[in-house]
Parts: sequence; structure tokens; C-alpha cells
Amino acid sequence: MKHIGTVLVFLILAVSCKNEDVTFAEPVFPEIYRVDARILNDDFMFRHGYQPHVYDSLLIVGNMSDKDIICIFNKNTGALIESLGQLGNGPYELITPIAFSVNRSSGYLYVNDYGRKDILQYDLNKIVRGTEDYVTAIRLSEDSKDRNNFLFVKDSLFISNGFADRVALVSPSQIKDKIEACSAVVGFESPQTWNQFMSSYSCNAVSPDGKKFASATLIGGIVELYSIDGDNIKEGRKKLFYEPIFDKKGMAYNPTPETIYGFCHLSVTDAYLYATAHAKVNPTTMPNTIWKFDWKGNPIASYTCKYPIENFTVDEAAGKAFAVVYTDAGEQALAVIDLKGRV
Repeated sequence: MKHIGTVLVFLILAVSCKNEDVTFAEPVFPEIYRVDARILNDDFMFRHGYQPHVYDSLLIVGNMSDKDIICIFNKNTGALIESLGQLGNGPYELITPIAFSVNRSSGYLYVNDYGRKDILQYDLNKIVRGTEDYVTAIRLSEDSKDRNNFLFVKDSLFISNGFADRVALVSPSQIKDKIEACSAVVGFESPQTWNQFMSSYSCNAVSPDGKKFASATLIGGIVELYSIDGDNIKEGRKKLFYEPIFDKKGMAYNPTPETIYGFCHLSVTDAYLYATAHAKVNPTTMPNTIWKFDWKGNPIASYTCKYPIENFTVDEAAGKAFAVVYTDAGEQALAVIDLKGRV
């Protein structure tokens, strides 16, 4: 009976993973463009800008500094409207902010602070109006607070990485649904090691409609695609572009001379997935190209500009990407990339 059970488990895994690619293949983009980019604000320089988001006419960008952690700009003019947030242990101060996400319906900015073990909710409309009570702490349940990278999905639902499982849909009071790794990827000992790897070595994004989730590896080039229906999440397919090559020491996955460095940042819309990726061995600068995929992981187009891109977000309606880029002087500044403006 033990052998029969083993066979059944194998068959279940085989069926559940039948839509996955089985070989690595570099993405080939049918449309390749060189596009225009310009610095939007040459007065404000980031210490390290990350995870930009668009809400209405606002552009919200994280900044790794002791203060001015949350920077709010006018996306059209680049003018700095407000900067707030500082490191500390006081009420509503930040310890280790690791994930930013925005509810585009309500205008709430969510900052997942791993050190605080909670999520801070900022009312962007109140901040712009100058109202004082603009921040609320969302306490997480005991079974959720040690997870990381919480991103807003919809209503009171968030998605996060785990160590024992792959991803989970979480409300502040409970875990609604979660997914174990479907199967071990080439080069990984087990589904558990894949979970651990993706928990720390991935970039993630949720579509604005809250129905899709994407996760991509920082080492190698693998993209996972998921669908969300209500409180349930379902694993879609994995797209295998570059094999992860690393030297594993304990919980660390160290690059080797053969490592292909992978995805850097994701920005997704309801229709498309945009990404920056090194896609090379030993890169010396950040990539200056944005890749575009559909939600099946098929390459659509690539857009190359003159500036190396640290982080970005796409405003599809405007046909633009707003980005933290490296200037010619090596400083990080806010820029706009015209995805329709050919050079």
C-alpha cells in the first residue's frame, strides 16, 4: 500500500504541473524599440529609490533612508508634494519597510514593515490635503506576522511569501488560502528549497484588478504566474528563461562566475507584465530595457532607453513608465520613459 500511495502522489504532481515548460529558453521579443526618456525631477536625488506606484496624478516612491522614506510626487511635473516616514521604534515609525503596494480605488498606500510585524496603511488623499490622521497600523495574526513581502490584492486581502509554503492569501485575522510549491525546479532539491529561495530571491507584483500575481527570480530567469479568484489562489504556469546557477550555503544562494543574473523588478497591469532583467553574467550596471509579456508569459516587446533603471512602474493608460534611474553622474533620479516615443 505504501508503494501505491507513492505512485498516486507522483501522479497528482505530474497532473498539476502538466502546463509547465520543461526546458529553459531565452525570451525572444517580436517587437524591439528604442524609446525616449527624460529626468522628471533633477532636484531630488534618492539614496536608493524602490517600488514606485501610480495613484491618480500621484507617483509614490520608496526611499531607503533614515527619513523621507515615502516620497510623493506629481507624476506629470515631477514636483515633490510630500515626503514622510522615518526609521525608529515610535508609533508609526518604520523599522524595516520591505514592500509597498497601493489600493488604486481607495487611495491607500500599504507598507509592509517586517520589523514591526504589521502593515501600515497611509491615506494618500489625506496626506495631500494636509490632514493629520493619515496612518493606521494593521495588526497581523500570529500565523501571519512572520511572513514577508505583503502586497495588497483587494478589499482586506493581501498576498505574501512564506518559507514553509510558496504563497498565501492573507487577511489581517487569518490565512485564507495558500499554495505549496507544485514541484521542485531544476537545480533545487525539493519544493521546500524552492519556497525558501523564492521567499528571499524574487520580485513580485499583483495586477490592479487583484486577479493575477506574478513572481520572478533574481538569479536565473524563472517567472511564476498565478490566478486569484475571491479568497482562493491557483498556480498557473512557470516560464523558464534562464536556469538559476548558484552556490548554496545554508539559507544563502550565492552567485558563481557562471550565474546569469535575472529579474530586477516587476510592474504589472491587468493585461500585461513588465519587467527589467539583467539576463547576463556579471552585469556592471542596472538594465536599461523594459520587457513586456502577456499573462501567459509570452514575450511581446522590449523598450530600451538611455538610462539604467533601478525601479519602475508602468502607467499603461498614459503609455509611460515612471522610473528611478541612474543619471550620467551616477545619482538616482526620477524619470519618465515614453513607451510610445520612438528614438
